[in-house]
Amino acid sequence: MTATTLTIISTAIKQDAEGRFCLNDCHRASGGDPSKKPSEWARNVQTNELVAEISQSGNSRFAPLETNRGGNSPGTYACRELVYAYAMWISPSFHLKVIRAFDALVRGNVLAPAGRAVPRPRRPSLAATFQTGMKLAKTAGLEGGHAQKAAARYCEKLGLENPLELMGMAPDRDSMGVSFADVILWFFQGMGNDDIQYFAQNEVPTAYRSLARDECKRRGFPVGRGRR
Repeated sequence: MTATTLTIISTAIKQDAEGRFCLNDCHRASGGDPSKKPSEWARNVQTNELVAEISQSGNSRFAPLETNRGGNSPGTYACRELVYAYAMWISPSFHLKVIRAFDALVRGNVLAPAGRAVPRPRRPSLAATFQTGMKLAKTAGLEGGHAQKAAARYCEKLGLENPLELMGMAPDRDSMGVSFADVILWFFQGMGNDDIQYFAQNEVPTAYRSLARDECKRRGFPVGRGRR
């Protein structure tokens, strides 16, 4: 997501036609302490001296600080340098948040709101990844155990587990007499809850039963008795 609006602690900061930032929005973002209103800050001698210095520098064609008392967007608006100064006057902590918010705006990033975890990217499905690896291996002319090993390495390269090791299978052949691709698809795709419970509970090969129980846990229901 690309940032187009300055956002400080989940508060969007309005801008006027000249690109100045609304100090009233900054005040709300800081917590709204009445003693820290923009009007209080604007009365300071240091503030007036800084405004005069910015005006004399000739880097701007408009006033660095202006208060609109009417219209659609009333409030006190300030250039970026004054936003920094206002934030520093409020507190060092808020000053740092404002600096980081401007950095994020320049980079085109959106800062995560406070208290909200940044979602982690979802890992690809092991079964789907293995299938893709098998297709790539066959495209390269590999067959059988060689294709399986290549597909397993493909999974590892993408940061996933080695499916051959997870299944407890020999690297070159299926020790249970069923193709490895079929076993993977069986346990990681398409099986209904009843079938999973059946294989988790009844007399089937140990490797199958263990994987089926793991799948039951993943789906959030007990193994149960299963159907006979």
